[in-house]
Amino acid sequence: MVIAIIGVLIALLLPAVQAAREAARRTQCLNQMKNLALALQNYHDTYTALPGGVHWIRFRLSSGTIDVQSGWVLQVFLFPFIEQQSRYDALLNRVSGSSTYPYNSYTQMQGKIAVFGCPSDPNSFIVSTTANSKTNYVFSKADVVDNNISFTDESSKNRMPFPVGQFKGLEAISDGTSNTIAWSETGVPALDWDDKSVKCSLALGVTGLAGTSGLANCLGVVSTSDPRILNRTTYASSNTGNATEYTARRGANLYYYSGCYVSFVTMFPPNSPNCSSGTRDVWGHWSANSFHPGGVNGALFDGSGRFINNSIEYVTPGLTTAPKQNLTGQSEYGIWGAMGSINGGESQTP
Repeated sequence: MVIAIIGVLIALLLPAVQAAREAARRTQCLNQMKNLALALQNYHDTYTALPGGVHWIRFRLSSGTIDVQSGWVLQVFLFPFIEQQSRYDALLNRVSGSSTYPYNSYTQMQGKIAVFGCPSDPNSFIVSTTANSKTNYVFSKADVVDNNISFTDESSKNRMPFPVGQFKGLEAISDGTSNTIAWSETGVPALDWDDKSVKCSLALGVTGLAGTSGLANCLGVVSTSDPRILNRTTYASSNTGNATEYTARRGANLYYYSGCYVSFVTMFPPNSPNCSSGTRDVWGHWSANSFHPGGVNGALFDGSGRFINNSIEYVTPGLTTAPKQNLTGQSEYGIWGAMGSINGGESQTP
């Protein structure tokens, strides 16, 4: 009888212990994200502007000529402000042997970087010795479908806090730094690039993302039998080069700029699927995702942080048609969309 009572007590206590541990992990994630928001402010104090979504670095080749390399994301340029100065210096001072993108050949870009890993994600620190570092923390691209190569897309860039090829000051966030989100989260894959989980994979070849059909098309890639995974049969015909219609790309490469790796948009609610219009390196919709029950963490431009529920309003009430991408004015994606736009004339937070 005593043993049975002890067993019952353990069964009752175990969920409470697990919940307490997750609460501590979630708090740690949020604190790390708030530090990234403060790093943006310190960067702004130093350079009078926020970093752009992508940068170019000039290396000197071993032959003595200059090698211009593109594809370096804003997270890299925050290294000096998050106690990663030595890594940053080593990265900038290295001698490039060939003209390459920042792939796995750079030892300065490999391994675990604790400040970019959330302990709630079981895959966060599963890193191959030759693979680039991961990031659970992704920056906002506002309430628009992200175009990874939006060098000339001025309308989209005006909506975003961190556009490609543009460096904005905090004064550009006219909706208010306490109302506009800078960072959120994503799940990351382990070592399996054929992962079909909603949290860290992409549905490829999804049509209509920037129009009124995009909402249904992207949400429709989730399996009806298991909401944790993508439907393997969806959109497979347009992705023969990848063998499947999804590849696990969210957060899997901290350094190389592609929106699916390092950013999110505020069109669909947290823990929605991620959809690309073609292959993984073109434009698409990247959701905020996490392994926290019920939502994601978010950090605002004023350095504050909060937990954002999956149930946050993401379609403005009263719309008579399906929501679409707005490039000016108020967001059609409810409070979540309003938090993403920097100058939509909204001042809403959950």
